[in-house]
Amino acid sequence: SGGDQILLRSADGVELSYTVEENFLIDPNDPSSLEVMAPTNDDTITVITCGGAYSPTGGQFGGWYSERRVVRATLSQVTPAPDAVVAAN
Repeated sequence: SGGDQILLRSADGVELSYTVEENFLIDPNDPSSLEVMAPTNDDTITVITCGGAYSPTGGQFGGWYSERRVVRATLSQVTPAPDAVVAAN
């Protein structure tokens, strides 16, 4: 939900903290839903996953979800790798 943090750590130890700004459902069959993948003006991550009602249909994936959950977060803090902090001192 809004205000939650998403933390990503790169292979070199830099930690990126993103603050959740949006959390909503979209209809995957609506052509305008593709807009959530458009570029943004800010450093933003967009996570898209299954949401809505689940319908078991069998087959390769066992079923499908009626909607997609979109979580969008903006960069709020960059923390250097621990070694970079020591080397800077």
